[in-house]
Amino acid sequence: MKSKMFLKIVFGLVLLVTPASLFAQDSDKVVILSPRVGARIDAAERERFHLFEQIKDFGGAAVFQTPQKSYYAKVVLIGADGKARDTTVQYQESYLLTLAEQIDHFEDLEKGIYRMGQQPETLKVVGPQAEVVTKPPGQQFDLLPFALKTDETPFGIFPQLGVGVGISTSAVDLGGIAPAFDAVEENYRKQGYTINHHSLNLDPPMQLRYSLTLRLSRSFTLLVDAGKSLQTEVDLKTVSASALYYFRVFEQRWFRPYAGVGIVFSHFSLEKKYGDRISPVRSFGDYDYLESISAEGGNTGFMLAAGTDLVPSPSGAISVYLNYIASSTAEATVSGIQHASVKFGGLVAGARLSIYF
Repeated sequence: MKSKMFLKIVFGLVLLVTPASLFAQDSDKVVILSPRVGARIDAAERERFHLFEQIKDFGGAAVFQTPQKSYYAKVVLIGADGKARDTTVQYQESYLLTLAEQIDHFEDLEKGIYRMGQQPETLKVVGPQAEVVTKPPGQQFDLLPFALKTDETPFGIFPQLGVGVGISTSAVDLGGIAPAFDAVEENYRKQGYTINHHSLNLDPPMQLRYSLTLRLSRSFTLLVDAGKSLQTEVDLKTVSASALYYFRVFEQRWFRPYAGVGIVFSHFSLEKKYGDRISPVRSFGDYDYLESISAEGGNTGFMLAAGTDLVPSPSGAISVYLNYIASSTAEATVSGIQHASVKFGGLVAGARLSIYF
């Protein structure tokens, strides 16, 4: 008697934890996200409209609505061995509505003339799934790990704001500042002070960089970037604002190389630490000290950009880039009294990790 009761309890628990998609599947209805893709989304449509980009080895998919008004997709996965297997992924209705709007307005989104949410979308639900697709062999109903993150904004939805952090190195020519620094020292000597001569290492230092990115479309981006040198001998700080137009060489789910052109405004400040005494002993028995010599300036130039975006998730990207900045000579002011000409341009190479919202 006890054993029968135990079996009933176990069977009841199994019913509770078994996915609903295993039951009453003949009554589940097909959802058509857009007439542009129809009832079954194939690999070509997925690539064209950037759908289900989180799914690896995508072979095809169809979306369904259960009698309880929940949603799931049957997805065919094609392995490296060419064998197909199936799985189901649970989705929120809000995410499917976003995909529907993305498909219907895809071209205008790419051009940056359409903003998501401008037009309400509805999901078209048709007859039972048996009328549209047949059950392939070996059907499985696993909940893939990424299914819990389906409310994330896809990487291809615009406009999109991102924040990033990275490192960079450059071939910026700061040599024009050195004579002005020497002139500042000489100015003290002409006043009768004694000051040691300091050689100035103006090799561009590696910088830690912070960025704010506004992606207006798949091809047009606004970027504000700030950097600070990682070495202490010369403290170089830079701020730049740029508008860039990108040309995608080709595009896959996670690997997106590009080339681009744009305009950039740059400003820099540079400080050399001295900490030297600059005068004879004063009547009070101490010295004056020259703590530092500084310079700042800026200019506007054109940028040629190349690199690739690695997209491991819908809300994150790793960018590796090589930019060339062609700019006119920038006028810098050194310690507020001397002027110097600086060619603040050249090659800039770096990497950046960005999170998009």
